[in-house]
Amino acid sequence: MSRHHSWLNTATDIIRQYKGEQPLAAHLKTFFASGRKYGSNDRRQIGQMCYCYYRLGKLTWNCSLPVQDLIIAGLFLCTSGESELLRTLKPEWHSFLNESADAKLQLINRCHKNSNIDLTAGNIFPWHDLLSEGVDPDAFCRSFLVQPDVFLRIRPGFEKPVRQKLQNAGIPFRDTDKGDCIALNSLTRMEEVIVLNKEAVVQDYNSQRVFYAVSKIAAQQLNVWDCCAASGGKSILAFDVLGRVNLTVSDIRPSILANLRKRLATAGISLQQMLQLDLTQKQPLSSLALSPFDLVICDAPCSGSGTWSRTPEPVHFFDRQQVEHYRQLQQKIVTNVTPHVKPGGYLLYITCSAFKAENEMMADYLLKNEPFSLVEMKLLEGYFRKADTMFTALFRKK
Repeated sequence: MSRHHSWLNTATDIIRQYKGEQPLAAHLKTFFASGRKYGSNDRRQIGQMCYCYYRLGKLTWNCSLPVQDLIIAGLFLCTSGESELLRTLKPEWHSFLNESADAKLQLINRCHKNSNIDLTAGNIFPWHDLLSEGVDPDAFCRSFLVQPDVFLRIRPGFEKPVRQKLQNAGIPFRDTDKGDCIALNSLTRMEEVIVLNKEAVVQDYNSQRVFYAVSKIAAQQLNVWDCCAASGGKSILAFDVLGRVNLTVSDIRPSILANLRKRLATAGISLQQMLQLDLTQKQPLSSLALSPFDLVICDAPCSGSGTWSRTPEPVHFFDRQQVEHYRQLQQKIVTNVTPHVKPGGYLLYITCSAFKAENEMMADYLLKNEPFSLVEMKLLEGYFRKADTMFTALFRKK
């Protein structure tokens, strides 16, 4: 048996074992750490096969092809240029690697009659009724076949040094229409060249744009609460966009907060307060030293559907009931943080979701139930830029 067929068999075993209870990356790490020894190339090739399978989303449930054939079909649809794997596993397809997705699908269907592989029928993600207004369903569906770029936001004062360091290291990058944002290949190891968080932040293109409306707030020393801070990307962005801010951060997970403290220290950002809070419960005003705030950033927990082209396995396991779970969670969080916005202050609501229940419907809920007016609301589509899709809405308290 060739090593390519051995990789295919191993990927098939992994897919049959994986139930989506943890990120695929974590499952692969555990799998490779146990039992048989796998070299770095083995892990890379097997992992690529698994990810290409999950990029087919719900198509894998509705298609009659065996798992191994679906892995090869996914690899074919998601690969361009040269592929040693496909040259061995499906040599008759290799010369078609640079064809369009439609041409590739026609070839797959000819080779596997009655396989029902059809992107245009929405088989990858069939719940188009869930999508936010403005989302192109076909483009959204096709985006799962393309690995997004990695984006760097260069921090103020480091524009020239960062570019120079990347050029000196021979690392290719491309500029975007945002002067402080550059795009790199997803496999780039830029942390060996630049000081991450101090000089530049790894942050998706659209994640960098969620403050487009906030930047219009009159410049002053603002009291800001990043209430669902997670890794802290929005906290660093707030500091860079708004200037010096009195920053409070919170999250429910202690391990996240420990990492966040280190990250903000590297970024040169001091904190007023760091809190472990469960925002599904009401927080007394006394628990937050600077409450009420000029600006509350609520990067709410969500389905993450706008990021599924980066981590495609959730598409395979998606159930529309998950959207209702997140909608209820978001309503609780929004209800519990709005009392901490001062009159005339702002609430910035953000998701990395493409679903209207988590986006426009949440904005409607807030406007109907809280004393806020809408300043600006925007869906930031990412599928035409090899980026994530985000939603952002800025509200002002009456």
